[in-house]
Amino acid sequence: MGVALSVLLAFGGEARAQLDTTHWLPPLWAGDDSSALDTIYLTLTTPETAPVTVSVTDASGATIYNGTVSNSAPVQVILGKLVGGHYAAQLGLGNFVSGTAGLNTKLDHGLIIVASAPVYANIRMLKPSAQALSLTAKGKKALGLEFRVAVMPNVRSNYVYRGSFMSVMATQPGTTTVTFDDFKPGVVLTGTTGSGSPATNGPIVVALAQYESYVVGIKDSAYTGTAPSNDLNGTRITADKPIAVSSGSFLGGQAATGGQDAGADQLAPVTLAGTQYVLIKGNAPNGDPKETPIVVATQDGTDVFVNGSGTATATLDAGDYLFLTGLYSLQDNMLVTSTKPVLMFQEIAGEASAATPGFNFIPPLGVDAATTVNNIYNVNQLGTATLGVVARTGAPVTVNGAAIGVTAQAVAGTSEWVTYRKPNVTGTLAVSSTDTIAVAIFNVATAIGAAGYYSGFPPTLLDLDFDGIPDGDDNCPDVGNASQADSDGDGAGDACDGCPNDPAKTDAGVCGCGTPDVDVNPAPSGNGVIDCTETDQCPDDPLKVLPGVCGCGVPDTDGDGDGTRDCNDGCAADPNKVEPGQCGCGALDEDSDFDLVADCNDACPNNPTKTTGPGVCGCAVNDSDADTDGVVVCQDNCPDAANPGQEDCDGDGVGDACDQPGECCFDGLNNPNETGIDCGGACDASCPLGAPCLVAGDCDSGLCTAGGSCGCVGDGDCPGVADVCAPETCDVASQCVADPVRCDVAVFYAIVDGPGGLGSVRCWQSTPGAAPECEMSGGVLVIGPPMCGQ
Repeated sequence: MGVALSVLLAFGGEARAQLDTTHWLPPLWAGDDSSALDTIYLTLTTPETAPVTVSVTDASGATIYNGTVSNSAPVQVILGKLVGGHYAAQLGLGNFVSGTAGLNTKLDHGLIIVASAPVYANIRMLKPSAQALSLTAKGKKALGLEFRVAVMPNVRSNYVYRGSFMSVMATQPGTTTVTFDDFKPGVVLTGTTGSGSPATNGPIVVALAQYESYVVGIKDSAYTGTAPSNDLNGTRITADKPIAVSSGSFLGGQAATGGQDAGADQLAPVTLAGTQYVLIKGNAPNGDPKETPIVVATQDGTDVFVNGSGTATATLDAGDYLFLTGLYSLQDNMLVTSTKPVLMFQEIAGEASAATPGFNFIPPLGVDAATTVNNIYNVNQLGTATLGVVARTGAPVTVNGAAIGVTAQAVAGTSEWVTYRKPNVTGTLAVSSTDTIAVAIFNVATAIGAAGYYSGFPPTLLDLDFDGIPDGDDNCPDVGNASQADSDGDGAGDACDGCPNDPAKTDAGVCGCGTPDVDVNPAPSGNGVIDCTETDQCPDDPLKVLPGVCGCGVPDTDGDGDGTRDCNDGCAADPNKVEPGQCGCGALDEDSDFDLVADCNDACPNNPTKTTGPGVCGCAVNDSDADTDGVVVCQDNCPDAANPGQEDCDGDGVGDACDQPGECCFDGLNNPNETGIDCGGACDASCPLGAPCLVAGDCDSGLCTAGGSCGCVGDGDCPGVADVCAPETCDVASQCVADPVRCDVAVFYAIVDGPGGLGSVRCWQSTPGAAPECEMSGGVLVIGPPMCGQ
C-alpha cells in the first residue's frame, strides 16, 4: 500500500550519487511484526562490469552476504520473512524490529556493507496485496553530526500496526553520544515520559558502541502525547561522531481508519540540505493528501517559494515543517526554492486509493554532476513501475541506450529543468543523459506501492580517513593522503592507486602496471592466453617475469603489511599510513571533532568550532553570540536576550534584560520588567488590583515626605513628622494615621480590602520582636502584605 518517488542524481565521472564502497543501514521498525510486513530483501547492484567483492554483516557479527556483484550480475538476498504469522530473520538479525519492544533499547540489527568498488544498496519490503517499501542507502553521504527527521504524514489511529520512527546507527570506533531533541510541544515518544504543559519530551541522550543502533518513535495505539504524530517532523538528532539515520512511517495513512502503507528512507545530514528542488507528482489527483511534499527548515528565517512565485508560501524557523499539498503544476511537477538550505521529503501516491502512499527523502538538484543511473534492478518487483526523470532542458535522455520516448514537460518557475514520465517500464534499467539528471521510479500493484532513491547529493563534508580533505573531494576517500598526489592523472590518488604511474590501471592485475591484461590475438584466432604471461617481461630481473606493481628490478615487497607495496608507500614502516599526513608516519591522523584538522595540530581537538586556540571562552565553550548583542556567551549575563550594555541593576549576575520581574523594584527607575517606576513584579502587593501606578514614586518606599505630601521617599522622613501617612497607591488615596511609636522598629503599611471597603493600615512593633500593633484608616482592619521596601 504505497508508492514513493525516487529522484536519482546518479553516477558520472566523479559523481557517485548513492554509490559507495561502504554503507551503514540502521534497522527498520514497524508497529507490529505480522500484519505490517512480510519479506524484506537486500539488493546490491553496481555499474562495474568486473566483479566487485562485497561483505555484508550486522552488528552482531553475523554474515549476511560474502561474495561478488557486477553490472550484469546483481545480488538480492532475503533478510527475513513471515514464518508462522510473524517476522523471522533469515540472515543475521533481519534488519528489522517492531512494537514497543523494538523502541528505546540498544540493538545489533543494523547492516554494514563494505565493497571493493562502489555499489548501490537497497532495502525492499513486500507484503503482497498489502504494502511495500523501498529504501536506498546513501553511503558516506548519509553520515553526519546533525539531522532533521521527517515521517510520512499520518493521522493517529488505534491500529496496533501503525506508527512512525527514527533509527540511528553509530559508525565510528569507541562510544558515540546521540541526542534526540527539539521536540514539538505535546510530543511524547512511546515508552518515554514528558514534562511541562503540555507534557513534552526533553532531550533523550544515548551512548552507542560502534555499529549499535537505537530506535525511537510513536506506536499509534500506545501514544500518550497530545500533539499529532505529524509533529515528529523536524525533530533534531545530533551526535559527537558521524552516525547514519533512517526515518519514516510503518505504517501510516491519511485517515484514522482505512488504507495505510509503509514509507521510510535513509536521510542525509543538514550539511547537505539545498535550496532548489524539482518534484514529480505520483498517480493521485493534485490535492490528494497522499501527494504531499514536506519541507523541513534547517535555519531560522527561511522563506519557501513554490513554482517561481515571488511571494513566500511560508517563513520557517529551524525544525519547522511545511506540507505542500495541492501545489503541483498542470505539468504534474513542482519547483521548490528557499532562501536558506532546507531538507525535502515527499509522500507520493500510486493511485487515488488511500492504501497507496509512499515516502522518500529528496536530494537537491544541480549539486552533483551525475549523468547516469546504472543500474536499477528489477524495477517492477514491487508493482507496475513508472519512470520519472528530471533533466536539464535540451539534454537528451536515454533508457537502456534508447531515447526515452516521451515528451519533456516544462517546470513552472525555471527554464533550467524539464521532467519526463514513462509508464509501464520493466526489468533492469540504466538511465543516462549528457547533463545532470534525477531519476524517479514509483510502483503500484492494487493496494501496494513503493520506490527507492538513487540520488545525488553535494559532496560530503566528512573526512573519515582524517587526512584533512573532505571525502567528497578526496581522490582516496578511504586512505589518508593529504597531498592528493595523482601522478598518472586517472582520478585515483597515488595512495589508493595500485598503479600510480599507469593511467589505464588502478590495480596491477595479471600483467602488472604499465602492461594491459589483454590477449592481442584472442581465441579462436589466437591462443586465448593473456600475452604478458607468455614471455619474460623482466629479462634482466632474475626475481620477476612480470613487472608487477613496482616494475622490473624493484621487488614488490610490503614491509608493513598494509597492502601497499613499499615502492608506493610513503610510510613503509607504518601499517596505518601510506603518507605522512598531518601528523607524520608513526602517528595516527585522528580527528576527534571531525573539523578536518587532526588532533595533533588542533588546539581544541574536541571542539569543531575551534582549531587555532581556545578563543575567549576556552575550548569547552563556543565563542558564540546567539542574541547578537556583541557579547560572547561565556561573558554575557543574558546569553539569550540582547543586552549590549550588560545592565544588572541588582548586581546578581543576571542581566536586567532576562532577570526575574521586580528584581530592581527600589531603584527609582521604570525597569523593563516593571509596570511602572519601582512597581510591578515582586512589588505587586503595592497595587493589589493590578492597576498601573499613577504617580512617579507611588511605590518607592512606603513612607510619606514631611508635611503629609504623599511623594514617597525613604525612612529618613520619619523623625519629627507630625503625621505619617500611607502612600497614595494605585487603588487608594492617601490615608494618614498617627505617628508610629518608634521609628527605629519595624513599621510597614499596606492596602487592605475588607468588608468595609478599601483602606490603609499601619503596623509596628513597640519593641523589636514584639507582636505587631496596627491602626486602620478606612475599611476594616485586615493585615495585608508589606509595602514595597518595608
